[in-house]
Amino acid sequence: MINYMVRLFLFLSAISVMLTWSIDGASQNNTFKGKVDPRIDSALTMMHEGDRKTATVIIDEMLDEDSLNVYALVLLAQMDNEFDQNYSAALLTLKHAYAIDTNNLLVVKALSQQLLNMDRGKEAMRILENCEISKWDSDMIILMAMAVNSDSSLRTNKSAEHLLATAIRDSEENRLELIQPLASMYLTVNKDSALYYYHMYIALMPESADGYLSLSNAYTQLGESGKAKSVLYDGLEKCSEPDRLYFKLAQLYYQENDLGYCSHFLEEAIRINRREEYVAFRGELNYSLGLEKLALPDLREILLKNLGI
Repeated sequence: MINYMVRLFLFLSAISVMLTWSIDGASQNNTFKGKVDPRIDSALTMMHEGDRKTATVIIDEMLDEDSLNVYALVLLAQMDNEFDQNYSAALLTLKHAYAIDTNNLLVVKALSQQLLNMDRGKEAMRILENCEISKWDSDMIILMAMAVNSDSSLRTNKSAEHLLATAIRDSEENRLELIQPLASMYLTVNKDSALYYYHMYIALMPESADGYLSLSNAYTQLGESGKAKSVLYDGLEKCSEPDRLYFKLAQLYYQENDLGYCSHFLEEAIRINRREEYVAFRGELNYSLGLEKLALPDLREILLKNLGI
């Protein structure tokens, strides 16, 4: 689960710095008067190199040819963001581009990101909600998640829930990486939505231990220990790493002070995969119970491994 959270927040941090990802998408995937306009990449390169003057000349040239060129307007907004930190001016430019073409995915992404950067999550939500869901991609799903996460009142927004669920269901790109962070985000404010996403992950990847472990952790956080264990039992015959589920069961029973079941499932985990984590847990468990003769071989094994012997 941590890996998914780290991936998502690294990505969010990257796209909050500038709108490069949007411009890159435009230069690669969109057309300008029937063909890719190389000036988009040229202007972007100049901006990255800090050559504001040349970048401005290129953008002005594009706008002189067509004052309604939304790609040039997005570049212009990025100039305001990057060189002047004039976020209000950038926002006005992006709103102008949006008025020209409300269905342009690049413009929708850039405007909603700008609003999010300015802590205006509800406005960003309205822009995203107005975009046809058939046009959504993984970037749009992330932006919607950011909007929901920016304002706790939006986490109970039924329209937002529906859009996110539908978009993830229909999206092939990065679907698995997105589901778990969204479920975690919803867990403290909307249990049903959170559980929906965890179950979706398991349905999509029944052989992955991550889904069962995440759902079990969610139930534990919600105080439903019986369901937390039941999920793990269900996954034992389906997932490709049952040792991880056995180990989690051992930990849950340990927390309930049921040392018989704890020991049983711990032995099952070690039988399948003698991971250092499992052996160390068994050694510490036996030592805490005063069973030094059983504990010492495991603790010695871990010590020698750590010493590289």
